[in-house]
Amino acid sequence: MQIPVLIGCGLIDILNKCYEDFLKIDLETEIGHLLKHKQAEKIVGIWNLWSRISFPRFETYVWQCVNRANRLQEVIDITGTVHTAINLLYVLSHHGLCQVSQNGDIVFSKKLKNDEVAVDCANAVIPERIKNKREHGQFQATWSTSVKRANMIFEQIPPWKHIFFCGDDDLTSLALGQMSSSACNISVGDIDRDLISFIKDYSGRHGLQIEAFEFDVKYEAPDQYKKKYDVFHCDPLDHGQGIDLWLQRAQEVLKGEPGDAIYLNISADRLGQREHYLFKHLHEMGFDLEEKYKNFSSYQVAEEPFLNTEKLNEEMNKINIGYDTIKDLYIHTDLYVFIRKSVRPIFLPQEFMEIRRKI
Repeated sequence: MQIPVLIGCGLIDILNKCYEDFLKIDLETEIGHLLKHKQAEKIVGIWNLWSRISFPRFETYVWQCVNRANRLQEVIDITGTVHTAINLLYVLSHHGLCQVSQNGDIVFSKKLKNDEVAVDCANAVIPERIKNKREHGQFQATWSTSVKRANMIFEQIPPWKHIFFCGDDDLTSLALGQMSSSACNISVGDIDRDLISFIKDYSGRHGLQIEAFEFDVKYEAPDQYKKKYDVFHCDPLDHGQGIDLWLQRAQEVLKGEPGDAIYLNISADRLGQREHYLFKHLHEMGFDLEEKYKNFSSYQVAEEPFLNTEKLNEEMNKINIGYDTIKDLYIHTDLYVFIRKSVRPIFLPQEFMEIRRKI
């Protein structure tokens, strides 16, 4: 895993130039044969509406390639097509950001990465965990879960993006902060004052650049946090009202641009048929499901603050299992990753032309 050197305006300026060149080459590759058509302007408009790759998507391609790609095939796996992969590598190499050998090996420039890692994700230091608070509905995931989440975010999200943890009793923000040093822009909002104090104190002592503040999901987000973030992470209460509150806050604090991401930890098994309506609701907000990771997060059953131990003991006795085995039992939630693909609903297009990307 690598971390970037040029975080901020320098890197964004370079990527903007790469993106401008990429759009030109991509357009020529995919619909160049139509650009002399008498309705070329209309055709380009349709292409831009339905098929042009957005800048946030382009940024994500670059960052994921830096982290995961050493060969052309791996770039194809990330971008989805051979032609997109070739054009991406062409503009990056043209701007001196990578080198591609004749046998297909890819080496990225030190302008995009260096050879030192902030911390190996497997060795992220376990912070002292605070006790679950029933009044806040807290049920902490295991530390290994927090590290897995942080590792996934670090690999998928460019570190110059702004990440908001809406509630973080699992301390995923601290795991991510350790992995990325000061590269990521991390904020945590939580109703628990003790948790906020703990995150601030821990971040200060370990040199982590994490902003933490009180935030109550039941109320509209304060103006200073609206339209500020690119990524929204949450592990909400999974009853209907709870999920809805978190998604309302996501809509408020995310920038409202293509590429906005929601990392939602929730159990499909407990949702049941409500999962369909969750997808429908997010789709109406412009989000599509990018990935679903089954049983991604683990929680120790014995730490469940709402657990009726007496009742559970009776249930376990029915199958002749001693209650002391509960310490080895875990439940799980799934991790859903939603990406905003559109910022406004588009009524049936008045003009449409079938344009498909080449393989």
